[in-house]
Amino acid sequence: MASVRARVVSINGRRSSNAPDWLIPSRYWPNRRKYLVAALKAADPSIIGTQEFTRTQAVDVETDLGINWTHWGGDGVGNGPVLWNTEKWIAVNHFEQMIPVDGERYMVAVQLESRPPKELGRIWIITLHLTVGSSATAIKQRHAQIRAAIRVLQTRPDWGHSLICGDFNSDGYNNGPLGGVRTIAAELGFQDLRTRLRNDQVQNYGYSSVNGWQATPKTGRWVDDVISPPAVVPYDAALSFTHFSVNGRLHWGSDHNLIRASVEWPALETSATEPIA
Repeated sequence: MASVRARVVSINGRRSSNAPDWLIPSRYWPNRRKYLVAALKAADPSIIGTQEFTRTQAVDVETDLGINWTHWGGDGVGNGPVLWNTEKWIAVNHFEQMIPVDGERYMVAVQLESRPPKELGRIWIITLHLTVGSSATAIKQRHAQIRAAIRVLQTRPDWGHSLICGDFNSDGYNNGPLGGVRTIAAELGFQDLRTRLRNDQVQNYGYSSVNGWQATPKTGRWVDDVISPPAVVPYDAALSFTHFSVNGRLHWGSDHNLIRASVEWPALETSATEPIA
């Protein structure tokens, strides 16, 4: 059976509307924009699921990536849009809504269809940014949010071909007595990259997905991830740093590193949906 492949990145861009960052030159968006774009270019995705990305950042990044890039969803505050290369994908469906549980978090979803010469296929790209914090309330909210978001997605008849890009603010399966966000997701049929791949298939497996405006620590804590149902199979992945050493000094694109996933899934025989964008 023919298959479709995609290289997808999930990235928390540290929203440009975050006022405290304006007081620290290295964190001000105009000063770190080129470093984040450099990290994205090095990862070479055709699809990007973002968190903490304002529309200003989305426009800036797609401008720097080239005229073939566009985006949908998000707002001026930081709910993240989905970006894609229009030479390789066309949007055929989309929705954006508040996740219907406590915490005031949104899900952005875009269904993309491949363009020739790729085999014909469609995939939902969802981006989530779940509640931050280690309190019992925050953990409970994250559990409810990931469960509700997946159930919303699963109301779509073609949800089996999907990827969820997220800053889950949860680093494993054992965050508390009820487990972490990945525990809930796995119960609903979605598994993370490091579960589905061997260690040697994940570049920088043991580093943290958060750098905290420092050199990235080697703690293995991924609060960021890409999760997928069984039919969407990862075959390669990486944690890629968003900081660069220039003349002996570190410069940051974001306080998060990016997560890249190369995936494949079964192709379709014919297109059933007219493009909407």
